[in-house]
Amino acid sequence: MSPSQKIITDDVRIIEIKELTPPSVLLDKLAPSKATTDRIVKTRAEIHRILHSANDRLLVVIGPCSIHDYDLAMDYARKLAKEAEKFADDLIVVMRKVC
Repeated sequence: MSPSQKIITDDVRIIEIKELTPPSVLLDKLAPSKATTDRIVKTRAEIHRILHSANDRLLVVIGPCSIHDYDLAMDYARKLAKEAEKFADDLIVVMRKVC
């Protein structure tokens, strides 16, 4: 059999093939707002201070292990943000990035 011949069991689970959007295009489309960027910079600076003992708050990294439902994840994030604000004097709460 030549390499160009397809065996009947090849790709049996593939329904369709779609071209992926290049990351550079996604970055342009999904560019964060100034407020979001400012919050990220501020939070990273606060984490840096905690890790270098310049802030005695506790760093809490929390979140779901995976996200299968966008709406539920956003609901979780909103609830977590509310709780994080309540305890901001003692904790810095960061929702983990899901890979």
